[in-house]
Amino acid sequence: METTKEIEVETTVTIHTFNCDKCGAFIGEIEEYEYGDDYYESLGEYETKYFFEKRWWVKKTTFCDNCRNSFIQEFTEMLEKHGYKID
Repeated sequence: METTKEIEVETTVTIHTFNCDKCGAFIGEIEEYEYGDDYYESLGEYETKYFFEKRWWVKKTTFCDNCRNSFIQEFTEMLEKHGYKID
């Protein structure tokens, strides 16, 4: 046998708004509820790591799709300009 009981609970909702760091375009919003595990999906989050000269180089940013593709193309061209090749 199952019994149910409704309880009214007050909760806080935090709305995270994401914009592109390069062009400022609106990417979206995500709601984070107080009773959760403080996890929310970061829209447009872009992270890349490179190991060079015994150190890790990290880029963390928020990009819209156009700026992400533009950054990848510019970075690839810079590497090729300096003689780097795909292994």
